[in-house]
Amino acid sequence: MIPTLGFARPAQLKVALCSVPRSLSGNIPFMINLNADIDTSGTRRDFFTVAGVLTLGTTCGQRLRAAAAPAVPASPVQRGATGDSSGKPAPVMQIGILLATFVRPPLEARLDAAKAHGLMSVQISLDCAGVPAMPDQIPPGLAERLRRETSVRGITIASLQGTFNMCHPDAEHRQTGLRRLRVLAGLAKELGVPRIHLCSGTRDRTSMWRRHPDNDLPAAWQDMVASVREAQGGRHGDTGG
Repeated sequence: MIPTLGFARPAQLKVALCSVPRSLSGNIPFMINLNADIDTSGTRRDFFTVAGVLTLGTTCGQRLRAAAAPAVPASPVQRGATGDSSGKPAPVMQIGILLATFVRPPLEARLDAAKAHGLMSVQISLDCAGVPAMPDQIPPGLAERLRRETSVRGITIASLQGTFNMCHPDAEHRQTGLRRLRVLAGLAKELGVPRIHLCSGTRDRTSMWRRHPDNDLPAAWQDMVASVREAQGGRHGDTGG
């Protein structure tokens, strides 16, 4: 069962939860298939409602399969993959959070807050560590600090935040963002973080989160697509979001 969450286009959020048919008792196929189109004008409550449905679906599906499966001793491979000698499957979905949700510097206090809420997977924006979110260079010791402080708390860095306005009307602004993205990708590689989250952006010059009438023009889409293609063209590492 593979939950996926992504943007098909800036105006539409596509949420899908699908699984390859499996068997509960040897001859009964089991599938969960949920598709929902959500207008991005909805509230954060709407989004978290869908996230809850996704989590419930994956959890129920996993438990049903586990309950129907015959009891067999866990193999060494299973124990290595799950970290559990009982052979129970590892969680299909782990709920995480944007670390910047916790407005309480320094970095260590934010991580403590995430752990206190049972959130062991985070997306980190570098400004949580007291540096620019998209720096021109990575300060010495930052990678080691991030690795150490997350490791001692058992927290995983699921992704780094690399958002900049990929649709900004000024080409120089977009190129500056892409150059800084390259710097961030180097840090992600050093940390072993597989993802950098991006923002499709807007024609608004002051906020990449604010709608602008020119967003509907073909040139806006073309500039955004060109930025995304350059970001994912291999020069900036593995980016997505």
